[in-house]
Parts: sequence; C-alpha cells; structure tokens
Amino acid sequence: MRNIPGDVENTASQGQDSTLEDMDKMHSIALLQNAALNKVKSAVETDERRTEDIVREIEEADKNKDYSAQRVLIEVLRQRLDIADINGTERPKAILDALAKVYAADEYSEARQKVMVEEMPTDNPDVIAHTLLDNRFSKSLQLLSSIKDIQVRESVYQVLKSKNAASLAVTLVSTTRDNSLKTKLFEDLASWLKNSSNEEAKKVKSPSGRFFDLKSDVAVLLLRTDSETFNRLLENEVIDIDGLERNIGGEPDERLLDILMHVKTADDASRVFKFMSSKETILSAIPKLDSAALPPELRTKVVENMQRLVAAFDNKPQIHSLGRLRPRDKSMASYNIANKFIIGLREGEDSATIAWSNTEDFWEHKQLSERVGNIPKALCAGGQVELVQPESGCLQVVFKGFSATYGSYNKSFLEGFKQAIAERLKLELGTEVEVVVEASKY
Repeated sequence: MRNIPGDVENTASQGQDSTLEDMDKMHSIALLQNAALNKVKSAVETDERRTEDIVREIEEADKNKDYSAQRVLIEVLRQRLDIADINGTERPKAILDALAKVYAADEYSEARQKVMVEEMPTDNPDVIAHTLLDNRFSKSLQLLSSIKDIQVRESVYQVLKSKNAASLAVTLVSTTRDNSLKTKLFEDLASWLKNSSNEEAKKVKSPSGRFFDLKSDVAVLLLRTDSETFNRLLENEVIDIDGLERNIGGEPDERLLDILMHVKTADDASRVFKFMSSKETILSAIPKLDSAALPPELRTKVVENMQRLVAAFDNKPQIHSLGRLRPRDKSMASYNIANKFIIGLREGEDSATIAWSNTEDFWEHKQLSERVGNIPKALCAGGQVELVQPESGCLQVVFKGFSATYGSYNKSFLEGFKQAIAERLKLELGTEVEVVVEASKY
C-alpha cells in the first residue's frame, strides 16, 4: 500500500523546490536587467540629442553610404529601445521603423549585451538558457564560451534541445572545451538532428549548415586523441572522412589501413587509400576489405578504384597545361597564389591526370578538374605551383600546399611523375627545370 501522506509531502516539497528555483531565476534575471539599465542609462544620458534628430542622422548616413556612422547611430537607437524595454514601457515605433529602414536587426544594444555576458551567473543554467533563447540576444557565442562548469553546460544543452534550438545547441557543443563532454554531446546532437523534422534542425544539418563544421572538428579531435571512438563513429556514420583529407594525409599507412577498415562509403574509402605511400601497401589492403565495415555491395567498386590507383603508380601520366605558369609577382599579397595544379584519377582510367594553370586563367582547383574531365572529388587532390630561380642552378618548379576543395595531395604518388613533369615543363618554359615536390601542408 502506498504511503499517501509521504507522497503528498514529497509532492509538496518538489513544488516548493520548483517555486524556489523559479524565484531564484527571476531574481537573477532582474539583477541582470538592473545592471544593464544602469549601463545603458549612463550612455544615453550623456547624449543630449533628441530621438528624431538621431533618426534623421541615420537616414542621412544610409543615403551617403557612411556605414561607420550608421553603426554608431544604430547602437544609440538600440540603447533607447533597451531603456523602454527594461522599464516595461512601449518601445518607440519611430526607432523601430528607422532600424527597419537600414535593415538593422531588432536586437539589444552592444552595451546591454556586454553587461549580460559579463554579469551572467554562469552557475545558473536556467538563467543562461533563458538568455540564449531570447531572440534579441545575439552574443550566444561569447556567453557559451564563458561557461566552464561541465554540469551547467550539459544542463543548458538539455534545455536548448527541449526547445528545438538546434543552432544554439551546435554553438554550445562547438564551444565545449572538455573533450569527453564534447564527444558525448556531439553524439547526442547528431542523433537528435538526424531524427528531427524541425525546420531549424534541417537548416543546421544541411551541407552549408554549421553542423558540418562541428562534425569535422570533432572528427579531427578524435583522430588525434581517441582512435577507438573515431573508428566507432565512422562505423555508425556519425562522422565521415569528407573534408578530413588535410588531416589524414600525413598519417602512416598502418593508421590509414585501420581507418579504411571502418569507413562506410566508397568515397570515404577513396579519400583514405589515395594517401597510402606505395602500390604495395594498397595491394596488401585489398584482401582485408572482406572483413571491413564497408557494405559488401560497395567493395567491388572500391577494389576497382584501388587497382586503378595501383596501376597509375607505373603508368605514364596525362599532363594538361591549361595556362602558362607565371613567376610570382613581388607586389602580390602573401596569400595570393600565382599557379595551381591538381592530380587525380579520371573516371574509368588507370593513369594519373595532372593539370596546372595560372590563377588568372583558372582561379579555382575545381575549374581545372572540370576542364580535363570527370575526376571524382574523392580521388582528386591539389596544391600550388611556384617558380623559384636560385642564384645558381636551373629553374625550380615547386609543387606545394593544398587545395581547399580537394584537400592535400599524396607526396609519394606525385613524386613518381617528376621526370614526366620536368619534360613537359621544359617544353613549356623553354629551359631546363628541377621539379621539387614538397609535403602537402595546410
């Protein structure tokens, strides 16, 4: 038989606890509001202009495209909105209309948000979540970065999740410094987003959404610190290799083989084995695919690609000069690139395709790829080409760097074609050249 009095007492106790928590939350929010009000009032009281004068000034700044002045005036108007908001009075329509005309978001002033971040009780997850979920608060990155307590961070995450605040949840996980918690929350977030039909969740997990960057960050973290979890998440398709070429390119063959055994797609398999240092290594990996996580129906395609790459180590490459290589102009900024190249396997072929050009003719690596035919992204790589004239000796043509689109290249694979490249460059440049292949680094 249930102890009714005990149950009633317990329920009453829980109700009191809940009430106390709500009171504590409201008290903390009130303290934040008061601190913000004092800061904003102090700023507004030093500005003796009438609101209508400021509205006129912001219209003139917009007309003159004086965006620096416009930003200052937007802050002034937002501060006046904040005072009305905190005092519980109606926010002036004239200010709201003026901000709308210059496409300024309806959010709190910088002064108010600075106080909210600095004075936030970072041990109170309810107040933190309440602030983050306020549509006029835009400093979520700064606030979430300030939370050090693991339990508080996890509690805030659960609130955001319950409110379907997918974008904020991604930011919270992204700013988590504790690796164990970051991995735990990321796995939960990935499962939640996968099964969510919420519009914000759809946007966040789209190819251009912020979850893709978080997925890559976590994958790199695990690659460096926890290979067992990295492999498990690969098999569960929580992470993948797309975008990680720059990170796995320098891994030893033993580690690449280990990763290959856990990937689930043909493209990811290609992204891994294309970095193996020799054809012998690739050949030795082929029979091991029978016990790999790769679905059986994909193994034939993967083995075919591996065999084509093995053959390409010995076959004469197809070289395409799509634009004359140019020396680096001394006036060029350090981040500008004079020439680019790609190397890869075109669909169905077993000879490497190498193409280069100057960046005036072809600005992007993908333009080089499109020009020479269908080279699958997973089997393509790229970098930069630099002409170097030593004080003595012949002209050096240095292959270096990486491609933001295709990732880093396999130094061992490219080095095998130095003679063929040198012969082609001699015809193009009209002089003897020394081909130098550097390690592909970001």
